[in-house]
Amino acid sequence: MLVDRPFYIVHMDAYFFLQGFLSIIASTNPPFSDNHPSSPSLLYVYNQVFKGFSAFLSKYELEALKKSLGYISAVGNITIFPQTTYTPEFLSLNPTTGLWPASSYGEDVIVGVIDSEL
Repeated sequence: MLVDRPFYIVHMDAYFFLQGFLSIIASTNPPFSDNHPSSPSLLYVYNQVFKGFSAFLSKYELEALKKSLGYISAVGNITIFPQTTYTPEFLSLNPTTGLWPASSYGEDVIVGVIDSEL
């Protein structure tokens, strides 16, 4: 990854997303140079919960994308650290009454999914 091309998750309007988000990305390219590859690096396409994609984008590509039809938002990569290593205590779950014992103490339950580069 080049320093001037951070990672972004881009949210697009569904209509414009279906019309061809790749053409939107391709149209944001600055002229080719040694410092700017000829195209953004597309990493993933999101089409279940929201329409969008993740990509490494230069500041010029991001600014051009913000002006395009269908653009909703872009969020840059951030590092989030775990808030707890012991969820029941963190959630103040009662070990004798309530939802926690009624659910067999979370047996066979996925509480969350953590996506990490580590």
